[in-house]
Amino acid sequence: SSTVRVCDSRGCADRPKDQVSFDAKDEVPEDPRIAALKDAAKREPKAAYDLGLRYFRGDGVRQDSYQALNWMREAAERGNLQAQKALGAFYLFGLEEMGSDPREAEKWLSIAVSRGDK
Repeated sequence: SSTVRVCDSRGCADRPKDQVSFDAKDEVPEDPRIAALKDAAKREPKAAYDLGLRYFRGDGVRQDSYQALNWMREAAERGNLQAQKALGAFYLFGLEEMGSDPREAEKWLSIAVSRGDK
């Protein structure tokens, strides 16, 4: 593709690759609460799930489906039931940048069911 999807605080847009640049002055310093949550997410699955939700919703951070998926997977792989269900839904319905993946959705939703979730 000759375009790239660029997202900022104003939203997302597809732009030609030859017109995309990065300007460090546009970066906003990270909120100390988000930095603390990221630190906790490395140790605690619940914090990783919470961080994944924040990235999915754009709550206190720039919305980023890739980061949402990464943090949600981190929490799910470490046994967080809510993250396993959410990851299953992400794969079932797809995210902005990716289509659905029924096999991966079934894997995570089956894990949640096997743990007693209806």
